[in-house]
Amino acid sequence: MNNSKEPINEAVKFLREIAVIVIGVAITLSASYFLTKSNEKRDLRLYLNAIKMELEENLKVLDANLAEYQQHVRYADYLLSNDKEAITLDSISRFSNVYYHYTSFTFSTNAFEMFKTSGVMHLLSDKDLLLAIWEVYSGLSEVKKVLDLYMDTRLEDMKKESDWTDTEKRNNIPMYNFYTTEAPYNMQHICEEGSRGVNEFLVMLDQAFKTN
Repeated sequence: MNNSKEPINEAVKFLREIAVIVIGVAITLSASYFLTKSNEKRDLRLYLNAIKMELEENLKVLDANLAEYQQHVRYADYLLSNDKEAITLDSISRFSNVYYHYTSFTFSTNAFEMFKTSGVMHLLSDKDLLLAIWEVYSGLSEVKKVLDLYMDTRLEDMKKESDWTDTEKRNNIPMYNFYTTEAPYNMQHICEEGSRGVNEFLVMLDQAFKTN
């Protein structure tokens, strides 16, 4: 009688051992899955935070450019609101740091480039946010192209005036033909639009952080 039960006991024992192994593997795989998902979520957040900090720095660059172009607009306003014959070098002396001032700037895109090549981009399930990231950086690229063109055009006029004789310098208003166009006003508008676009994206990103 005992001999007949022995194979059954062995089978039960074997099945129990298999069950323990299967349960152990399942727990390990489950833990690994959740750990992987947790790490992926952490990595994605790190990259998005890097993008946020980079755009905040780019926003400072935009705001600094806006402040400069506002000075350009004030010079243009003065020239357009006064009779050309009545304008003297003394009357525009307060704008001397504007009409011959040249600045070059750049936006940082390192965080965005790392995000694109990191392999975590596909982890972002919010496709509207993903599209917005591309659009905000594309917008900054377009802003830089336009502002660089503005500065390069100014530079050409500045080079021409650098060859003026002393008499020509006394008898001509610096950069008059350039500043009596729409260019300074357009640059101010472009900076304002660029700043608005970055701010709107940062609000969108902060909302995404709160919901995830």
